[in-house]
Amino acid sequence: MDNFLFIFSVFLLLMTPNLYCEKIMKLNLEKAVHTGLKNNRELMLKRKENMIAEKELKLKYRNYFPDFKLSYSDSANVLYRKPDTYAKKLSLSLTQDIYDRGRKKTTINLGKKQLSLEKLKTKDAEDDYVFQIISSFMEILKLDMETAILEKTFVNTSLQLEIGKKEAELGEITVLNLFEMEIANNDIELLVGEKKNEKEKMIFSFSRLLALKTDVYPEVMGRVNTEYNGFVEEDFSFFINAANKKSTLYREKLLEGETAYQNYKTASRENIPDIKADCSFSMSGHQFPLTEPGLDISLTLSFDKAGFPSSVTAGISREEMERSRTVTAETRPLSEIENIYLKESLSFALDKTMWGIENFKISNDFSIREMILDIESLKKELLLMRRKLEIQKNKTEIEKLQLKLGEIKRIDYIQSSIEFAKEKINLIDCIASLYQKEISLLRLCGIKNIIRTGGDFILNDE
Repeated sequence: MDNFLFIFSVFLLLMTPNLYCEKIMKLNLEKAVHTGLKNNRELMLKRKENMIAEKELKLKYRNYFPDFKLSYSDSANVLYRKPDTYAKKLSLSLTQDIYDRGRKKTTINLGKKQLSLEKLKTKDAEDDYVFQIISSFMEILKLDMETAILEKTFVNTSLQLEIGKKEAELGEITVLNLFEMEIANNDIELLVGEKKNEKEKMIFSFSRLLALKTDVYPEVMGRVNTEYNGFVEEDFSFFINAANKKSTLYREKLLEGETAYQNYKTASRENIPDIKADCSFSMSGHQFPLTEPGLDISLTLSFDKAGFPSSVTAGISREEMERSRTVTAETRPLSEIENIYLKESLSFALDKTMWGIENFKISNDFSIREMILDIESLKKELLLMRRKLEIQKNKTEIEKLQLKLGEIKRIDYIQSSIEFAKEKINLIDCIASLYQKEISLLRLCGIKNIIRTGGDFILNDE
């Protein structure tokens, strides 16, 4: 009767999603990843943000071309005891930076590298999200397998408990032995309930992760590969070289170093002036059509010297009845004194950044070596656990025979069965830990396309 109630309760639990959901969505790993990526608005917005940044970066090339200004003036002067004067003027001005100590070029080059870095970060965010999906998917399958193991054990312990009750009635075992069997059986029943509760919570988290509608219940398809032995085979040097080439964090550090170097390089050219040319074409007159042409050309040299910013401008001007030449020099003593130690400060910032890059690289190398050692340790642990599980299986079979022969107590056989079930669960947990550690290594080294590894760890039902 108890077995029937248990089977009926399991059936109700399996049918529960239909009571609350209008639709059950069956998902294998590939479909789950595809669904999640399609629904992830954060990633879509990030890609659009990168597209806009790329368009804005292209607009910066406009700074290499001259600035144009078109102006028109109409003036009237009233003079006492003299004729009034009227003047109209239409002019076109061009301003061109000839030399700016490499600021424009640096801005665009660093902007390109920053945009490339942002795209890599977006790809990393996508891989992180895919890994979350794989982890959640794996956790659900793992809970399914663990629940199945515990349910099978519960059926066995329940059967042994029923036999134990008959033996107690016949006086073949003590009441204390019966109580021990009931406690062990209840413990397994509690574990089964806990696993089912964990799975339902995991299903809700998985639905939120994939941004599914509330009326959709995801049903994951597949199973954890219990023969999984890992995919990391390469030595330390392979992953260290991969991290130096592909790691987004390392590239970000390198970009910080290049930015600091370019800032210092620009500040070191303080004695080289910025050069700018201005040219203006004009037509003026008392009335239309305008008949008096004019031309103004000037060249400005600006010295960005802290404490004594200065500039020199030389220009020539020509109108119909007039020609002129001007030279203007100006300085502002004790201005911008906050930049007197700018070069020294930027030099310190550059040294600090370069030290940070070297320290990050060393730390990263140690982390990679540590992870690979952990992976090798988990592989050895997995091998030992498989051997232990085989021994435990043989031990349980022998104890089953001993129980029939009356050589051991029934509670001993029940406890051995429970221990065997726990060893199976520990094996699954160890396999999952190995896979997660390997994925963490790939992410640390900047190796993309984590989804490729999912097929080794999670197998299709067929």
